[in-house]
Amino acid sequence: MRIAEAGDTVFSFINGKIGHIGVVQKPAVSASKPSEFGTTGNYWSNEGWAIAVSWRPISHPVTPKAIISTLRPHLPNKYSPLQENGDGNQVYLAQIPEAMAQVLMAEGDQTFCGSVMNWKLTLAKRI
Repeated sequence: MRIAEAGDTVFSFINGKIGHIGVVQKPAVSASKPSEFGTTGNYWSNEGWAIAVSWRPISHPVTPKAIISTLRPHLPNKYSPLQENGDGNQVYLAQIPEAMAQVLMAEGDQTFCGSVMNWKLTLAKRI
């Protein structure tokens, strides 16, 4: 989480779809696990990191599984947010290659924003 910087672009992946895009507003800060998480992640520490993100819905929600043949060549070798079949891995925030971000942006019919060298894909609930 500490790799997120102000101006970075993030994609929100929830229930198998990327429906929102955001821009990190400021660096991560130390924070307690949100009460909204309930019993989710009981094995997680109660202390972690939070980032402020300005979210907006994308024009056409993207289902990575539906376009995995296009995404697969761009998946990171290590710490990928997606499996080879398009399902999500259980990660909170993962850095993705620019080429993967470009595919997601094109599929979602969005213009680029943020730092193209620091794409992140978030797989967590927006709170």
